[in-house]
Amino acid sequence: GEMPLVYILIALVFCFVVQLETVQEYLQTLFETRGPFFCGPVLSTIIFLGTWHFYGAVQAYMDTKRDKEKYWWAKYKMHYKDELSYFDMLPIVLRNQVAFVPWSFVMYSLGRGYNTSSIPSPVKIILEVIVALLGYEVVFYWFHRMLHSNNWFYQWHSLHHKTKGSVGVSAMYASVLDGFVTNYGAGSLGLFLMDSHVVSVWLFSFIGALNSIHSHGGYDFPYMPSPDEHELHHAKYIYNFGIGVFDVLCGTGVKPKKKERSSTKK
Repeated sequence: GEMPLVYILIALVFCFVVQLETVQEYLQTLFETRGPFFCGPVLSTIIFLGTWHFYGAVQAYMDTKRDKEKYWWAKYKMHYKDELSYFDMLPIVLRNQVAFVPWSFVMYSLGRGYNTSSIPSPVKIILEVIVALLGYEVVFYWFHRMLHSNNWFYQWHSLHHKTKGSVGVSAMYASVLDGFVTNYGAGSLGLFLMDSHVVSVWLFSFIGALNSIHSHGGYDFPYMPSPDEHELHHAKYIYNFGIGVFDVLCGTGVKPKKKERSSTKK
């Protein structure tokens, strides 16, 4: 797929900014005055949900402007297959997010994953985010494959597959168990194992929110990972269960052919 240069650039700019002396002084004051509870689960949840809903709403607006001659983004839209609209999906999405929010506070109570010591180096921030991504992949891929076994699929995962990958917020249109494990649970493993600093959690939350919407929105923007592989998963069910690592290792990764994809546009 496309090299995620946008995400890489965001990470590099973020690492640069948090190394600035004035920013570090501000953050240390924030940690001391507001404490790890606010800076950890509260602020990371605000960053994730704020980014997620903002980008989801932006894509929903973009979906109403389909004229490729007038709107630059329309030419990057792969299809409009979903029958359910943004507003149709929102109640279940909000139900799930209300149910998931307490998990951040559970992880905080375990004493790992929201470190507020001195600001780590750029290398350490990037390392913690990479480990978080790998932890996400381990949980997401294997739980997702399990959901696609007959019994689990029909009970827990079929709701998500009523969506077709053309509405960003469909990422969390799912049963509570499915949505929790494949979003919050999967995202927590690497952060917990590394006892990640809160700035790493903020960065991971921001990029994770962007990618959650992007991977289900059907916009194949340049310099971002193409959502076409996950679109194929929604179409065929037996390919592309994760974000790439285990799909390659286990032989379940398939890249859609452009000719096939163009013939399915709607």
